[in-house]
Amino acid sequence: MAWAEQIGTQSWRVRYRTDNGHTASISGFTTQRAADNYAADIETDQRRNTWLDPTRGRTTVAQWVTTWFAALDLDPRTIDNYRSVLRCHILLRWGATPLNAITALGVNKWICDLRQLGYANTTVATIVKVLSMILTDAADEHLIPANPIRRYRRRGRRSHRIERERVWASPTEVLRIAEQAAALGGDTAGLLIITAAWTGCRWGELTGLRRDNVDRGVLIIDPRTGALHESAHTRWLGSPKTPSSAQPSPCHRSSSPCCANTLSGTTTSSCSPPKPEPGCGAAPSSAAYSNPRSTATKTARCQASARRQFGQD
Repeated sequence: MAWAEQIGTQSWRVRYRTDNGHTASISGFTTQRAADNYAADIETDQRRNTWLDPTRGRTTVAQWVTTWFAALDLDPRTIDNYRSVLRCHILLRWGATPLNAITALGVNKWICDLRQLGYANTTVATIVKVLSMILTDAADEHLIPANPIRRYRRRGRRSHRIERERVWASPTEVLRIAEQAAALGGDTAGLLIITAAWTGCRWGELTGLRRDNVDRGVLIIDPRTGALHESAHTRWLGSPKTPSSAQPSPCHRSSSPCCANTLSGTTTSSCSPPKPEPGCGAAPSSAAYSNPRSTATKTARCQASARRQFGQD
């Protein structure tokens, strides 16, 4: 129900009933006819169930994110990534902005600002994707009419980005890198480099290996517990990134002696998170690759060591 009422000599407003039974108003009409027409439009939209209460669009991004984030059911690492994007980028710029005040031009200006600050294209794309998800869900909840972020290509300067060529190490270079890694981090570090190069295993799959996953020079990645995952200082065993990662991978002959020594000298791992994710299995009883303290090698530490060996740090 909606109706018009005069509040001044040449000023009218429209009052209407909200979904919760309260009365709200929209002012700013200079003629009674304009107010009556708007009230009629409200009643028509309410009968069609297409009416969007303007007061709901005044919800700020920070207020809506509290509800939106609590409803997410994603991988813990994805949750950590979204939390970081919200804290470092989205809430800093849009936290106090009402949802109905966000425009496509405003978002495009923000994207240009992020690129001028030096953020990589993939980082900017991730930030915009999270903001778009927030606005899409807000539109689904009838807080705003639609997501203002457009997905079509806008007119502008043509991109001429030059993709950097990937550098692949030769077998001889891999062995030299492994020797340097072994000199700095022990035999385990060298074995990790060789195994990664000849099997194509990801770091999480290597650090999640147990001694019973290695059989006569063949690495067997368990499809349910074959990779070590890290999130917010918590580690657990879960499935590898792709199903093809669970296929047996033969080790190179140069790693066999070192592999035997490592497997025979590995002690029980202390990698035991409170509760693994459902379907992820238990923590490793004996990690195939461990550091001198007999703890499972952390993925981030392995990646940093490898980058140092390749001269990328």
